[in-house]
Amino acid sequence: MNQLNFTMKSFLVNTILIIWCLHAAAITTSTTDITIDAKITASLSSSPSSSSSYHGIEVNDINNEDNKQNEKEQTITCLLAVRQKWTDDHLTWEKGTYNNLDTIMMPITKIWKPDIVISNFAGDKFNDYIPTNAIISSDGTVLHMYPALVKTSCALDVKFFPFDSQSCKLEFISWTYNGNELEVDYNESYPNFIYYNSENQEWAVEKITQERHTKQYSCCPEPYYDLTFDIHLKRGSLFYVINLITPCFLIFIISFLGFFLPVESGEKVNLEITILLALVVFLLMVGETMPPTQDCFPILGSGHGVQVFFTFLI
Repeated sequence: MNQLNFTMKSFLVNTILIIWCLHAAAITTSTTDITIDAKITASLSSSPSSSSSYHGIEVNDINNEDNKQNEKEQTITCLLAVRQKWTDDHLTWEKGTYNNLDTIMMPITKIWKPDIVISNFAGDKFNDYIPTNAIISSDGTVLHMYPALVKTSCALDVKFFPFDSQSCKLEFISWTYNGNELEVDYNESYPNFIYYNSENQEWAVEKITQERHTKQYSCCPEPYYDLTFDIHLKRGSLFYVINLITPCFLIFIISFLGFFLPVESGEKVNLEITILLALVVFLLMVGETMPPTQDCFPILGSGHGVQVFFTFLI
């Protein structure tokens, strides 16, 4: 009988201890959730007093599907991996309080994010990208990495077409915050990288450079920062050499055969007219490829024009 009473007492004591431990754990979890929710609410309701936004990009692809149309419009379409890093003093915590928890992942839509946009964007949907998760550290550092398919304006210098090199810019600016509130700069801890494979493509990405500028606008006395990435491209000329330059050169050489044809044969005029029409067709092909700009005219087009003139004289 005594042994039965002892067993019942032990069972009751163990049950009470288990219930107390579960209740304490629930209170701790609830407190943690409340703390995290409060930090997220504070981050959404107000921006940091002063912050720096660091950026870096990776070029994964140059869209060649509408390449000819892009050259006519003087635009470029790139698939980028954008890295953005900043510090939010509302999202800090003591690691020891939360079992040495150093980093967490949070949807970017749940926290404050600098309003960084690409000022020379030329696409249909402004800043259209996948809202990926942000990596938040205990010291308030936020790292946001996301892919973006962007179409930007790019002034082309086609003077040396098809042996030309181009430099297209991506200008990252803050639309609202001035330089005293948000400093936009390059993230040196994550260097720019080129994953783009130029094999069987028209363009090759040689390098990516960056430069920060300070601008003053008429609306506001404060300075505004912008970070400009230059994507340096080089065109592959082999296709144009084989399909455009070589046929025109051979046709131009054949045009000199008109000097050796006797007038009595009656074929001299037909030969020169045929050559003239062929050269005009190649000249139109060059004109359809190039943008309608008055700043420069390709040397290749000028050469075709000279060939047409000499053929006309012959």
